[in-house]
Amino acid sequence: MGKALQFNGKNQTLELLPYTGLKPTTNQITIAAWVRAKSAPKTWLIVYRKEDDNVRQLLALGGPGDDHGVWCGLSFDNHYLEVCGKIDRKVMADGKWHHVAATYDGKVIRVFHNGRELAKQHPIEEGAGEYTAHRPDHWILKGTGLKKGDKFGAQDGICGYECDGCEIVWRDGYPVATGRDGTPKNFEVVATGPARWDKEEGTLQWAHDFRKSWKTEGELVPEDLERDGYATIGSCDWPDGLKSGNRIVDRIVRNVMDQLTKRGA
Repeated sequence: MGKALQFNGKNQTLELLPYTGLKPTTNQITIAAWVRAKSAPKTWLIVYRKEDDNVRQLLALGGPGDDHGVWCGLSFDNHYLEVCGKIDRKVMADGKWHHVAATYDGKVIRVFHNGRELAKQHPIEEGAGEYTAHRPDHWILKGTGLKKGDKFGAQDGICGYECDGCEIVWRDGYPVATGRDGTPKNFEVVATGPARWDKEEGTLQWAHDFRKSWKTEGELVPEDLERDGYATIGSCDWPDGLKSGNRIVDRIVRNVMDQLTKRGA
């Protein structure tokens, strides 16, 4: 927070009571410290640890076996991830001061030692929790700055479980509703998120059988009924984007509310 504390290296700790100043206002975070470890244990030496219910931020040294080094742990919408930047035990226990740091820029977690990047990792699977914009000129995306093909919402996992979706086909690079599932054919698909029918789960076999029973209508028939599906902006996790202050999510919600107000809804 722009200040420094000096410990005696033996038995001093610091505990901060609930303090809003330590709550990040963006999806970005940097944790850094100067450390001088006298040993390199097979467990962990905690440099910084912050808990907010089930949300954790962590910077630590140590680790078992060959996984010794600088560790960063961060909580995301639906999971917790720890990234290790490996360092030889003798290096960390040489009696000198070492600068350790971890950063998250909203896309990648990076771990550093004395200014050198040790490891980096994407915390979110490609495509998971995000939408891809297809019709950026639509009124619902006005003011978002999105272009065709741009993705948004992954850092907050806004496209999660219980998504609203429909069966689509692709025409001239744009998704079009088939209407076979009851969705109106004039339904405009502005953005999509990936979705899968998981046959391995077993409980969705009925969904596959039911889908195959739909009537076919000319060209609006998917070639492969078992391929991935698409969510079409609507999910139980959408509010997570509002909670974190996601600019794009906030603007889309404002656009919808403004439109409803104009129509007297």
